[in-house]
Amino acid sequence: MKPSKILLTLSLTSFALVSSLTALAAENPPSPSANPLSTGQVDQVKKIVHDYLVTNPQVLVEASMALQKQEVQKVEEKSKQAIVTNAKQIFADPASPVVGNAKGDVTVVEFFDYQCPHCKDMGPLLEKVHSADGNLRIVMKELPIFGAGSKDAAAAALASQKQGADKYLKLHNALLAAENPLNKDKIMQVAKSVGLDTAQLAKDMDSADVKKQLDDNFNLAQALGLMGTPTFIISKWKVGADNNSVTAALFVPGVVSADKLKDLIAQARK
Repeated sequence: MKPSKILLTLSLTSFALVSSLTALAAENPPSPSANPLSTGQVDQVKKIVHDYLVTNPQVLVEASMALQKQEVQKVEEKSKQAIVTNAKQIFADPASPVVGNAKGDVTVVEFFDYQCPHCKDMGPLLEKVHSADGNLRIVMKELPIFGAGSKDAAAAALASQKQGADKYLKLHNALLAAENPLNKDKIMQVAKSVGLDTAQLAKDMDSADVKKQLDDNFNLAQALGLMGTPTFIISKWKVGADNNSVTAALFVPGVVSADKLKDLIAQARK
């Protein structure tokens, strides 16, 4: 483990321990008659704890991992309820690009950023899975969180739809394949390479509906408690269904393998 990660682990664990002890003390204040430890005894306890943690640093790592797991579980529980509340915006926002089978029996929603390395890894994998599964519907949620280049790329991808329904996927795949960092000039070069009118694209990127879609995606991600990209939501929810039909939706933060993704899709189909 790198020193920076060890320091972060120590900080997180120390904070968690102090918070827990503070809460415990608040709930169980000492009685006036209690005999407090002497200064010498307090120093002895501190030394014992210090020496134990130095000798057994894995304790801090284990405590940190347990704390992280609890936090992830809390986020997932919150997200599951938020998915039900925001189902139609997640699965049926007409402004969100859809690839694959528009009437598929399972919908995969992906929140992604064109400059996110893990999203770039997932792009070809997701393309392979959906090409092999004729019943898969994929909803693309542009979530540019890696700076101005990401925002311009997301705006260009959304604006490309105005030049034809097939243009989005071409530009989407090309942007994922492009090397970082992205900037406006590079984005326009990529757009030109897939047959887009770049002058028209530049105008459409600044349109009110493109800006609204990006704002809506950010607000939705916040409501869902997303911690980063990529994030997937997988469900049998179909266009026109009510929100209650997504109670069994799968919330999948982070990278997954092709086999794992196929397993999750099969699980959603049951």
